[in-house]
Amino acid sequence: MNSKAKGCRKASPPPESLAVAIERQDWEAIGRLDLVTPEACAAENEGKLPLHWAAEKGAPADVVQRIVDATQPEAWGVK
Repeated sequence: MNSKAKGCRKASPPPESLAVAIERQDWEAIGRLDLVTPEACAAENEGKLPLHWAAEKGAPADVVQRIVDATQPEAWGVK
C-alpha cells in the first residue's frame, strides 16, 4: 500500500525572499514575514523589479502599495 495519501501534498516551506513569495503568489506571507524591504524591492530578476512581477501576478493592492512605499526615498533614510 502506498504510504502517501492520495491528494495530499507536502506543504511548501515559507518563502525566503520577496521574489519567491511573488512567484508563488503567496501574498499573505509577504506581510507576515515582512519580506518587503527597500533592498528586496530594488533587486532585479530577469530585468524586472518586484513591482513589475507583483503587477503581472495580480498582487492585491495592499501588497503593491507596500512595494511602492519601500521604493520611496524615505524608506532608504533619504530626505
